[in-house]
Amino acid sequence: MSYPGQPPMGIPGMPPMPYMVGAPPPIIGGVMPMAHMIPTPVSAMQTSAPAVRYARNQNRHDNNRRRERESGPPVTVFIGNIMERAPDVMIRHILGACGHVLSWKRVQAFGFCEYAGPDAGLRAVRLLHDMEIGTKKLVVKVDAKAKVVLDQFKAERRKKLRGVQSLYKIETYN
Repeated sequence: MSYPGQPPMGIPGMPPMPYMVGAPPPIIGGVMPMAHMIPTPVSAMQTSAPAVRYARNQNRHDNNRRRERESGPPVTVFIGNIMERAPDVMIRHILGACGHVLSWKRVQAFGFCEYAGPDAGLRAVRLLHDMEIGTKKLVVKVDAKAKVVLDQFKAERRKKLRGVQSLYKIETYN
């Protein structure tokens, strides 16, 4: 028993056309080709990515926020109970949602993620611990050394917030 052959490629009712290099596609039935269909010569193509323009303060604000978040030493977080079928790219994408990932090393069902600062490490532990991926829940922890760093970071942040709150209270009462 034989299977039917593959139908010829192209437009029904027109003879098959060889691939043309450097020529626009033919106009069929009064329909003009769209701009993305017309080949562009290599010399006319842009060789570098277009410059992204930001509002004057937006770029500075984003950089200040990034420096504020990444202040402090890098923090290594243990990620355990990873489903074997979960792609590494997906796990790295999930980890990247918590902060800037300096490095990620996966060993079967667990791995270690190094974040740029303690804020990202805290966020990962808070958000990713017990997160369900497939049929398993992630285990996200830090070791004793990293826990000391995170506790110091939290204490400093609380102290800053209390100082700002007390200034706010003084200004509102005056």
